[in-house]
Amino acid sequence: MRNLTDGIMLDSAQTFIPYGCPRREVEALLAEHGIPMEPEPSQEDSFCVRSKMLGASIRCRVCLGFENEAFAGVVFAALEPPEAMERVFFVFQQRLESLLGQRGKPPQGSRLFGQSSTYTEYTWETGGIYARHTFSDRFAPSTTTIVRVAPPAATTPDARGKKSLLRGRKPGVIAWE
Repeated sequence: MRNLTDGIMLDSAQTFIPYGCPRREVEALLAEHGIPMEPEPSQEDSFCVRSKMLGASIRCRVCLGFENEAFAGVVFAALEPPEAMERVFFVFQQRLESLLGQRGKPPQGSRLFGQSSTYTEYTWETGGIYARHTFSDRFAPSTTTIVRVAPPAATTPDARGKKSLLRGRKPGVIAWE
């Protein structure tokens, strides 16, 4: 089952994690399937696994994020050589469009070009899902994808009084905040 409006599929172990699932149940499910969990030292409300994503044979580092101890979404980045990242971006872009019911109809994208870099971003907000897919070659080519249950509230503090966002900090580093 690969339905981004209901949850996330970790393809390597064919494990589906529904949004809202309690953290302890997610951890038990991953342990049951033998999926090692890596703590995210700077993020107490997330941990990472390695898995293929979106039905592609592309290895990824996947950070699972939790809000109020319930699964809220993922941030994943491809673990492929830099020379493969542009291809990876287009593969994931096609899969996201299809899984979000937008096959062949990408959303309005942002594309910025600098003297030495390119940055492309597509963002969807559909069916209660927020998804952002980016490609950057500023330092080294990288692609990062965020899928979560609701748009990040950049200006709305969460219950702890701090802002809640998903964002990639620099190429190859992903974080749930």
